[in-house]
Amino acid sequence: MENIIEMDTTGDYRRQNPDYAKARYQYKKAVRNGSDPKTVKHLMCEMESLPSCDRYDPNFRRVKYVRYADDFLIGLIAPKAYAVDLKQKIKEFCEKRALPEVERRENQNHTCRR
Repeated sequence: MENIIEMDTTGDYRRQNPDYAKARYQYKKAVRNGSDPKTVKHLMCEMESLPSCDRYDPNFRRVKYVRYADDFLIGLIAPKAYAVDLKQKIKEFCEKRALPEVERRENQNHTCRR
């Protein structure tokens, strides 16, 4: 698993959302120029309504692994196709090395804020 984590964890941070960057620039410019409070508040609300980073950045991927007793959890920030491929690799690994009395449980949850 350590090998997979090292190979597939890419990118230091997610790319910035261009819409957020534009809104932040307009907000800072309005504050600097002393625009009326209503405009500043509107720009701040617009900026806060946008995500600051691109959630679908193809150059950013994280793989985390947690093990407790005989269970483990793999957390991913990656495309679903990668998750399905990784799940298949783990199944193959378990089939090669698993003992007959080991119970295999599958619980795949995909969570995503939209």
